Amino acid sequence: MLRAAALLFILARVPVKGVGAVDCAPASGSLTIQTSSDVTSLTACKTFTGNVLVAADGPSTIDLTGLTSIIGNLDIENVNALTSLSSSTLTAATSLTLNNLPVLSNLSFPALANFTALRWFNLPNLEDCAVATGALSAEVQVVTILNTGLRSLEWLTWPVGSHLNISSNDELREFSIPYSTIEAGSALTLTKNPALSSFNVSLLSEIYGGLQIYGNNAITQLSFNALAAIGGYLQLSGTFNNVTMPNLDGINGALRVETTGDIDALCDNLLTNKQLNGHYDCTSNSQKLIMNPSVTAFASSTATSTATAVAVTISTTISTSDGDSGTSMMISNKAKAGIAVAVILFTFFVVACTIFCMRRRSRRKVKEIAPINKVKSTSRENLQLESSQPAFVLDKNGSAPGSPLELASPNTPPELDGAGGWSRNELAGVVPIEMDGQHGVSEVETGPERFELPA
Repeated sequence: MLRAAALLFILARVPVKGVGAVDCAPASGSLTIQTSSDVTSLTACKTFTGNVLVAADGPSTIDLTGLTSIIGNLDIENVNALTSLSSSTLTAATSLTLNNLPVLSNLSFPALANFTALRWFNLPNLEDCAVATGALSAEVQVVTILNTGLRSLEWLTWPVGSHLNISSNDELREFSIPYSTIEAGSALTLTKNPALSSFNVSLLSEIYGGLQIYGNNAITQLSFNALAAIGGYLQLSGTFNNVTMPNLDGINGALRVETTGDIDALCDNLLTNKQLNGHYDCTSNSQKLIMNPSVTAFASSTATSTATAVAVTISTTISTSDGDSGTSMMISNKAKAGIAVAVILFTFFVVACTIFCMRRRSRRKVKEIAPINKVKSTSRENLQLESSQPAFVLDKNGSAPGSPLELASPNTPPELDGAGGWSRNELAGVVPIEMDGQHGVSEVETGPERFELPA
């Protein structure tokens, strides 16, 4: 009651523009709906300036009929009891955000014509809705419909200026693009809608922005019957058995088509069409390995890693681009298979040659080491034989070591002593007596020897 009284007090301060038509502008800049009385007070306004929110314990039914314009956002999040949200008179709001409303089953804003964004997340019980069913008075920039129970989007018939994202809607069965051009700067993404079996793109003639379709495994055919030019990018990935683009005569952007089904007719048509420029890839009967592209793993064997790389290369697109002319060349499936076999055989040949060279080098090292060991052992034997025989030295008379060594008289007479005769001098001599070398160690005995000179 106090909140209702406060809101009525605000309304009383705003000048009336007509009978029953007033403008509301709360000083706080927003209004949070907590009770049904707050809803009644808000619908007394024609235009509300500010954001409209709903409390987590707000009412289960909110009907904003009577309010025509919200100069701000309508944000409703985490309201567990809300089952119905509607207005037959609301024509304008900056954005409509619905998030985590588990029991919401009725959503209706048919008169909505001026808004910039729709953001819907986690609406599992919402199977159908009616939003902006008439002509728009301004361009919509963003539409995101994620994880809802919607079965159809027939009301979504207008182009989106920035981004349209329809993903992870388990019950969505059909969708169409009922206009001819995706403008530059606009991107359409349709992903992971498992029940989606009908996707109508027959009116689409030009793509200057982007269109991505992947992960919708119930779609088996796509007919781009009117598509003539791709100035942006078109990416198709899934389980298609039939993809046709009979009137395509210009690619100035990029085209990529990959499917586990047979689309050889499309791939051959792109290959033989010499007038196409830009970059285009086409892969039919793809059996791509399940890998994480953000992780690079090195195989323990060269052959294994190379074979895996070949498999991934064949499963993805094989194409080459000429940077000057912008032309592309694609390789047929038979050529891909031939390249794969050649690469695998070449890999095994390289591995075999590497192993053979390594074994040959090892054998050479063994042969070089063997003679060295033989020489070393022979030298040791010779040393042992030489060291085991005692060394001896014979004098000039053939006497054995240890016998007195006598020197003959010199040719020139030695000096005489004072008596005029010969003098006897004894010289100390050092003669090796015995050399017994054991393991490189010699024992030498020394002793004085007497040398006699004739008197």
